[in-house]
Amino acid sequence: MFGNIESHLEELTFRDPDTVSESTILQDMKALVKRLACTPEEKEKWEILRLQLENLSRRKWRHYTIDAYLFGSTSNTLGATGCDIDICLKVMENGDAIRPGKIQEVIKGIHAELKKERFESCQAILHARVPHLKFYAPDLGWGDVSINTTDSLQKTRLLKSYCELDERIRPVILVIKEWIHQRKINQASLDGGTLNSFCYTLMFIAFMQIKYGLPSLQQVCCLAHASRRKELPYYRAQCKIPMQTWFFDDISSLKELYQPNEDSIAKVLQDFLHFYAYELDYFDQVVSIRVGALIPRKEKNWLLDRSCSNPQAIKLLCVEDPFDLSRNVATSAKPWVVEGIRWEFERAARELHERGLSGMLEKHVPPLDISGFAKQYPWSLYNNEIPLRGSSKSHV
Repeated sequence: MFGNIESHLEELTFRDPDTVSESTILQDMKALVKRLACTPEEKEKWEILRLQLENLSRRKWRHYTIDAYLFGSTSNTLGATGCDIDICLKVMENGDAIRPGKIQEVIKGIHAELKKERFESCQAILHARVPHLKFYAPDLGWGDVSINTTDSLQKTRLLKSYCELDERIRPVILVIKEWIHQRKINQASLDGGTLNSFCYTLMFIAFMQIKYGLPSLQQVCCLAHASRRKELPYYRAQCKIPMQTWFFDDISSLKELYQPNEDSIAKVLQDFLHFYAYELDYFDQVVSIRVGALIPRKEKNWLLDRSCSNPQAIKLLCVEDPFDLSRNVATSAKPWVVEGIRWEFERAARELHERGLSGMLEKHVPPLDISGFAKQYPWSLYNNEIPLRGSSKSHV
């Protein structure tokens, strides 16, 4: 996908570039965000679909208590027009969540009901990490239904709360989502894939915490933010509770204490791209919005084993799930793909500076010869050589 990284750098080096002003980038970002915004009609259709799924599920399983919830981009204000629809069915039996063994039964049942309703391309995906149903709704697009994924509902609330705390977060993330779509680096589900939009969202919020002082909502208690991060209770040890889903959600009160600086969304975007292109130590650091800081790999026991005989097993980028502390959200990206993504950050930073937003968002066109870097890079791992910026073996 990315080709040879050195040849690409040569192709994209501009002589005597005309730099683009921050005000021009800001104006273009605002215009793009306006175009990407979901319409009231779309939101109304989401609600109709939610009710439809809730009602048909209640009719089919009358002995269960069932409620349907929108989550993800359709609910956390980070959705763009035409975004996928995520619905969680909370299915309870006698006050408790149904057993995992019954989840597949419910998904199969919903699959049959949606086919009766003439939904297109319905597919029950039963053996994924999270079993779910994928469908295509006329006039709406693709959607997923999952069962009792209540942690996803809480993550939706967490991201929405961050958007409320700093109004710059939503527009910048919408631009980032458009960028990763145009550059084709948002396909985590593909074999040897990249990263999903949730991972990029976590990376941006962590950047805001590290560089702009955005509080970690999981570390705020009684409107007091811990001042010494290394002494926080979960900094040096894994949480023994599988899911630590609490966070401070009284945003109106917290706003009285947190005062964002006056940097524009254009400046924030430039700084974000620069951070992941040049500043993050991919070898030794874990990105964490839970702590609001970069955690050393050794503290998470996510060590980088460059002597590993299987290059695909090496996780070059580590982004901690905010609730499931044992999960690396970036695990979908193989190490050579992570290097390609880091290069895309570098390219985007340069293009934004030299050609503006249109240059940054220029659609990715695969090179004619994609055999170079993708095929040659894995062999370098056997020699303990991972050519990433910050290492002595850097390509760039």
